[in-house]
Amino acid sequence: MNGVALLLAIWYDIDAMNLITGFTKLIGLDGYYKPVPLADLAGVVEIPESTLRRAAGDKRLKAGKVGNVWIASPAAVDRAVRAGKMKGRKG
Repeated sequence: MNGVALLLAIWYDIDAMNLITGFTKLIGLDGYYKPVPLADLAGVVEIPESTLRRAAGDKRLKAGKVGNVWIASPAAVDRAVRAGKMKGRKG
């Protein structure tokens, strides 16, 4: 978030995350940065859930764990794929 947006958020007493969410909706990226369970994400990105879980556990995918459920955003998966961190096992 740039300084102007942060100042506007503070000035108007708006939560910074709501400002980012509103901006992503405005430019058509609604949900792109929202963390979702890897099980749900696997069907969308066509990468097996087990591969996503393994990448999250190996820190190749920026993800978090809520209880027993791994969560990540589509943006995080996209970054990992583009960086070549999501290559499958050979064999």
